[in-house]
Amino acid sequence: MVPSTGIGFIALTNGSPLGIPETLGAQFFDLVEVGSIQQDWYSIFNPFFLEELKPEGSLVGVPPPVNPTPPRPLNEYTGAYANAYHGPALVSLENGTLVLTIGPAPVRRPLTYWGGDAFTFTLHNENATPGTISKATFAGNRLTLEYYDREHLGTFVRTP
Repeated sequence: MVPSTGIGFIALTNGSPLGIPETLGAQFFDLVEVGSIQQDWYSIFNPFFLEELKPEGSLVGVPPPVNPTPPRPLNEYTGAYANAYHGPALVSLENGTLVLTIGPAPVRRPLTYWGGDAFTFTLHNENATPGTISKATFAGNRLTLEYYDREHLGTFVRTP
């Protein structure tokens, strides 16, 4: 908003954070106040958003262990799990691979063995940038999904 012009501008988006709405606002006010775009606004704004576009996960860029502790028999990890915030999750065994199914529009992700009771899965969606890796850690009757655990709400409990 520029009070002296009596004009305001708002850009709403559900796109990735790249600096595009900020660029449009700056260009708009350049046009209103001066009559032409004065700077390469995208080049100015975009670097501030690059951190948001980095892949997430504590294992991003970490090489897998060379000699990991072997997992328990895979069928010991299978079952239905519940979480009051994220809802149900299912871990199934399909063709020798654990598969995680989660969400109301089910997302199915194969679990890749990492070491001990830890597995990984990849995500790429509107919130997970390419290269995101989540750790899935089993402990007793609990499954913690790192990607869903930002606010400490990512632990699922096995249901009977």
